[in-house]
Amino acid sequence: MSLKARLYKEFSRSLHIARMKVRNPLYLHLWFSDQKRTKIREWDIRSLDVGPGREYVLITLHNSYLTSMGGIEKETFELVRWMVRRFPDVGIIVYFYDVNEKKYVLHHVLRGRMQHAWELSDTADGERVLRSIVQSCKVKLALLEHLQWHSLRYIPILKAHRTETVLFLHDFYYYCPYKYMPLPSSSTRKEVECNLFSKDAICDDCAYGNLFPNIAISDWRHEMKRILSDKDITFICSSEYVELKYRELYSLSDMNNYIVSYPNFVSRIS
Repeated sequence: MSLKARLYKEFSRSLHIARMKVRNPLYLHLWFSDQKRTKIREWDIRSLDVGPGREYVLITLHNSYLTSMGGIEKETFELVRWMVRRFPDVGIIVYFYDVNEKKYVLHHVLRGRMQHAWELSDTADGERVLRSIVQSCKVKLALLEHLQWHSLRYIPILKAHRTETVLFLHDFYYYCPYKYMPLPSSSTRKEVECNLFSKDAICDDCAYGNLFPNIAISDWRHEMKRILSDKDITFICSSEYVELKYRELYSLSDMNNYIVSYPNFVSRIS
């Protein structure tokens, strides 16, 4: 991306955030509350007051939905706003990774107010954080907007707690995670490039696989096929093209639990 394009993108993002602050009281309240995060350790979550007996919806995503404002971040904020209006007595926990601070963050929202804004230590383990969440409150529904910086193992954890799960497929992260991962600190290469978003070709053997010794692409895809074939999970695809490609890439036959509605998910359910 050229310098001009990056500057324009940053300007557009800043302008959008400024407009949201002026026009939307909920956004303004959440944004200011997020600036005053309480630092906690992952095992502290179980002892925090999240309202015993109350039902919760958990939303996970890969970046702050208040400062990044890409497509999925905007969708997440609109989802929170819709839920606040439609189900004011249902608690909302937004669990995201702050890529600037490099820390996991939890927002506890109830009746349109930020009850808690918690920032985990930089040594926090994402899976242990999730276990603490589902063990400390009654999570009825999990909306996995994105699992980058998180873990595929969130899904069996949620299933073990009988939590209804929705996984959003708005890109091809679940076929090739390499493009979305940081390069190892020992590497001097620039940002990973691949043809994953080309409609003419999707990489079958990622050239950067040797840079990520902790993830074997074959194991990743084996686990993803098991997840994508799970009839207990609902999948929201961003477009018919994405649905078609996942069907081809993973040889999925029965896709009755797949819905093409993102990014209009909120308008569809409202």
